[in-house]
Amino acid sequence: MEKNSIQGEIIKLLKKNNRQLDINFVANELGVHWFTVYKAVADCILAKLQDSYPNVLYAMPIVPLKTSKSLLLTPKSMLAKGVDHE
Repeated sequence: MEKNSIQGEIIKLLKKNNRQLDINFVANELGVHWFTVYKAVADCILAKLQDSYPNVLYAMPIVPLKTSKSLLLTPKSMLAKGVDHE
């Protein structure tokens, strides 16, 4: 299952059940490992934060930057100097 389709399947499952779901339940329903579900959810959250609320990420000691292929963990000290991220 592709990552984007997993995210879509997770959303469908949440809407169908209309309640909070345990990550293991979701994994069992989708026939994937729990970490696959965990990563898909984390990627979704990070992408939304990066696009809509980047200041939240800049407030962290390690800034996670989602790329099209991976996740870059960036020390705050490497961010552009002179740019106010607060």
